[in-house]
Amino acid sequence: VNLNTTVLSIQLQERDQRYAVRLTAAAPMPSLVDISQYERFKEAGESILANRLVTTSGGLLYHADCAVIDHLGKGIGFALTSADTGGMVKYIHRGEVENPSWVYIPDQLLYLGNNGQMTADPELGVFCQPVGYALTATRVFLDIERGTVL
Repeated sequence: VNLNTTVLSIQLQERDQRYAVRLTAAAPMPSLVDISQYERFKEAGESILANRLVTTSGGLLYHADCAVIDHLGKGIGFALTSADTGGMVKYIHRGEVENPSWVYIPDQLLYLGNNGQMTADPELGVFCQPVGYALTATRVFLDIERGTVL
């Protein structure tokens, strides 16, 4: 962990009586966590796409979905690799990830969306689950929290 990161402010953001704390840094934040220590492998219960949020059921990985109430309270991770049903998926629960196709706004809070996608809309499904925040347009720091029923 790099403790020399300059933090300008801690802002409290209110939305429908739910609160989230976010940090605003003076410059793009360096990698805070070596994700290799958080990498795990698990068998896919369906075809899994890389760069999607996943959850477990029956010991297998599936795309997590905020519209499926059974996914509330289950462990959620982020697939680093794709796999067909029965293949092994590399995933993490925490750390920095990057995808050149993302177009997030820096400091934007991100939530579990539909079919494993991340979204900036906390009210998309039947529950709200914060999953991290955007460092840049294409870099996200994952810090998956517990979900709340909407």
